[in-house]
Amino acid sequence: MLRDASRTPQKPAGSDELFVSILRKIYQRYQGKEITNADFEAEFEAALPKSLWYENRRSLDWFFDGWVNGTAFPQLEVKDARFSSASGKPVVTATIRQLGAPDDLVTSVPAYAVVGESKVYLGRVFAEGAETRFTLPAPTGAKRLLLDPYQTILTAP
Repeated sequence: MLRDASRTPQKPAGSDELFVSILRKIYQRYQGKEITNADFEAEFEAALPKSLWYENRRSLDWFFDGWVNGTAFPQLEVKDARFSSASGKPVVTATIRQLGAPDDLVTSVPAYAVVGESKVYLGRVFAEGAETRFTLPAPTGAKRLLLDPYQTILTAP
């Protein structure tokens, strides 16, 4: 997630710089001391870019509740993906289905479009519960929508 948030035209793949800097800060602050999950979460929340805020809050409660303290291994599925440019700008509209997941599971899902032979990053979608409808800008010529093609989310096959 942090890598995706750092993507720029100059660094289209993003970088791990923020993630590593947070880990260094935690190491320096807690070296030789006890650290709790709450301390760890607070350190990451303090540095969380606005693009990764869920429900307009600088909070990772959704992540720790569902992914650190939870036991879900959802299966992600795309439903009703449609590419259009009716508004003058190309977009993709689709539904993410989280199969085999608790109703309150929130998953930050990276979405990509297939353009020719390339996978183009579109953005992240916060999938909440069984189904989440979304719209993202899409590049011209996009033909297919892919969810998490690089398998960065722990999911069921």
